[in-house]
Amino acid sequence: MLEIRASDALPAWVAERLRAYVSGARSRVLRVYPAKAARIKGLESYEAFSVAEGVKDDKPAPVGMDAPLIDAVQSRRPLSASTSETGSRLLATFEAGGEVRYVVELRASANAIGVDSAVEGLVAVARKYFERLVDAETDPLTRLANRRLFQAHVEAGVRH
Repeated sequence: MLEIRASDALPAWVAERLRAYVSGARSRVLRVYPAKAARIKGLESYEAFSVAEGVKDDKPAPVGMDAPLIDAVQSRRPLSASTSETGSRLLATFEAGGEVRYVVELRASANAIGVDSAVEGLVAVARKYFERLVDAETDPLTRLANRRLFQAHVEAGVRH
């Protein structure tokens, strides 16, 4: 059974599962910051949005000329796969509240990454679960974090 308490942990869980599915693949989780939020965090130049690997505290960096990543976020496609001379790349977007919040990237050098029914099913279920987690963690009117998310962070801090 899938039991993940915080929405921020779900994309990392998906990246781990996808990496296990494709042998020899590398994965990373990118946090997507809209251009407005990137400007607030002190970025002078940005394109459409900016990304940071991993946790929220990472300083976001502009996307630059990564056309497949820009396309995946702007089109909000759940999955997009591409193959080039350097290898294969799979991008899975996770959105909530009308904007993409995370992108899980999977890269493989030798073998092509196929988007088969197992991958589609995993990403579809995880995307719906992510939306529900975000809904449970935020106030529907203000979209700010609620008491449940605050308590989860306090409990996580006490454990560490």
